[in-house]
Amino acid sequence: MNSYLIRFDDGTSQNVQAASVEYIHDEGVFRFLDANGKVIAWVSSLNVHCVTDSKATVQRP
Repeated sequence: MNSYLIRFDDGTSQNVQAASVEYIHDEGVFRFLDANGKVIAWVSSLNVHCVTDSKATVQRP
């Protein structure tokens, strides 16, 4: 599992433990997946500033 940090526009943040994350442009959501590809969490990109992982990779909506 990887640790992801979701940073919101209002300055708050949330940690998520997942195998991977993907941004679904058509739906406007970040989906966090387990090792089997099952969605374990999702967040609307509406108020998300960025998502970073332990390697400082940044994904922006």
